[in-house]
Amino acid sequence: MTTAGDLPPSSHWRDVVAWVLHLVLYSVLLAGYFLLVLRYLAGWFAQLFHHHRAEYALFGILIMIAQAVALDSISAFILRVFRIARK
Repeated sequence: MTTAGDLPPSSHWRDVVAWVLHLVLYSVLLAGYFLLVLRYLAGWFAQLFHHHRAEYALFGILIMIAQAVALDSISAFILRVFRIARK
């Protein structure tokens, strides 16, 4: 088993940079997603909230799951492309 002391310093910094890049990328994608949902689905969600609470809860959970999967897939793909281009 390797420890942090066994890794070369460049490997450690490369991991830190990749993590920070992933965090920044995910933050930008999440902010964009939030603005799109707010603009295009806010009225529909408000109507569901006032008239169909069970469906509102179901769609709220489904959209959270879809958002997590989509944003993680997109950010992983972009980071994979970035790593390939960097090599």
